Amino acid sequence: MDLNILKIFYAAAKEESITKAAAKLNYVQSNVSARIKQLEEELGVPLFYRTGRRIVLTPAGKILFSFAEKIVNIEKEAEKAVKETSGDDAGIAVGFMETVAAVKLPPILITYNKNFPMSSLKLVSGSTEELLLKVLSYELEGAFVGGPVEHPDIEEHSVFEEELVILSNEQVDDLADKNIVVFKKGCAYRRRLEKFYEGCGIFSYKIFEFGSIEAILACVSAGMGVTMLPLSVVKEKGYKNLKIIPLSDGRGKMTTVFIKRRDTLMTKALSNFLKIAEELK
Repeated sequence: MDLNILKIFYAAAKEESITKAAAKLNYVQSNVSARIKQLEEELGVPLFYRTGRRIVLTPAGKILFSFAEKIVNIEKEAEKAVKETSGDDAGIAVGFMETVAAVKLPPILITYNKNFPMSSLKLVSGSTEELLLKVLSYELEGAFVGGPVEHPDIEEHSVFEEELVILSNEQVDDLADKNIVVFKKGCAYRRRLEKFYEGCGIFSYKIFEFGSIEAILACVSAGMGVTMLPLSVVKEKGYKNLKIIPLSDGRGKMTTVFIKRRDTLMTKALSNFLKIAEELK
């Protein structure tokens, strides 16, 4: 199977259009159509359903696409690895949870930029679930998320140990009448708080979703409900009127892990970044 033809198939599948794939690859449309037809004849199965200008993968096409995606990305990794043999200054793309970005990230960035001033950084914030999907789809080289992460294509390295606490604007004896103020679904802290409520036999409560730590803490401070966050975040943000409710029996322990795909290279630049993060934990 010709790699160039496989890349044409991959582009067409991603774009769901022969025309768009041709434009992206800077090929004439007839060339793209001919190469896909050649591949279908070679494999003996149709790879696309043609519906007007749009093309949709057949079951056989979906199978081939899963392999093509890995092959295309492996080729990119190989090229990148060769170019980065002396790669302290190579760029990296890394994801962070909002809480890590608020407390842990600044000293890491300061040290990394001081040691490797020519290395560019692309930083993306999101929930654990969002960042996991971005790592799996090769959009990020790695991410700091709430652990553990159980996925066959992912390897993880423990980096930070966090103490989670429940926060309220008043001392709470009974959480049954307390709503929760949290990040959107996919957040490790939200998932932990919901499980905590379930363990207490509480299944009926209102959920307020926000996109930033500041908004969550402000709403908790105003009495809208309770939340669960790392103690380090509370200390950093300085909300003195918040009541901190510790969790017993180790229920407040959470490990922040660094995840990456097993089939991607740990580049020298990424290794440098992770080493600094571990040293400053």
